[in-house]
Amino acid sequence: MSKPRRAVIVGYEYYSKYVAKLMNEQTSNWRLRAFDGSPRGTLAAAWDLRRADALISFGGPAPSIALSEIARYRNIPVIIIWAGSDVLTAAGDPSGLEIVKRRGFVNITDGEWLVDELRLLGIEATYQPVTAVEPGKSTKPLPGSFRVLTYLPEPRREFYGASDVYAIARSLPGVSFSVVGAGLRDPEAPPNVTFLGYVDDMSDQIDASTVLLRLPQHDGKSMLVLEALSRGRHVIWNHEFPHVRAVRSADAALSMLRDMQAAHARGELRTNDDGR
Repeated sequence: MSKPRRAVIVGYEYYSKYVAKLMNEQTSNWRLRAFDGSPRGTLAAAWDLRRADALISFGGPAPSIALSEIARYRNIPVIIIWAGSDVLTAAGDPSGLEIVKRRGFVNITDGEWLVDELRLLGIEATYQPVTAVEPGKSTKPLPGSFRVLTYLPEPRREFYGASDVYAIARSLPGVSFSVVGAGLRDPEAPPNVTFLGYVDDMSDQIDASTVLLRLPQHDGKSMLVLEALSRGRHVIWNHEFPHVRAVRSADAALSMLRDMQAAHARGELRTNDDGR
């Protein structure tokens, strides 16, 4: 039996670890090892890359210059998984794309709508249904009280829709809103919004919620959306996607939340089994 090939994966730490874990569970042909973006993590990745057969970056436009140079020297493929906000960042600074174009990296994306956006930037990417989410082994019942979960990380809270989320929360003072993502409490938020900061128990936070509210200015195929669906939770998102409740405005999201809250109060709101 031949030895499995090896790949180093860097980029968005949470999702890189998930992808490595799932790949290692599902195939014996490859072994993936994930590294964080700290100086120590990059040094460890560089050391491991000496014996690797591929370099993967979860998030564009490219891994660090040091890692890219080692991959070029060893003539191994570099795979970029474009995720969403990284496309928007690249559009704002096209100079960062030059190394991607010159080196002939393999570009893929987990969001079908991002293929056209990348093409406008001169990057030819293919869609692959990459996921960093494990299916929930069982679905917990919806919580007794109607609860909303959202993601608003510092320093990009406004990008992820903070003003809209706060306005919605003010209109629903009896509903608890939980915010995950780096950062302390925002003094602009109404009192029914709780800031949990960076959490390492995302599955528990999802289970404690009724619905995930996601209203960013731009998005890829959000792994948090997929994780919420996998755990049977409802999702209100400003993107069309199977088994989510798609909205085009904060007003539409508020109206939908009110309807869901009323159905929950009547005992008529069930887990999102189709989404799962």
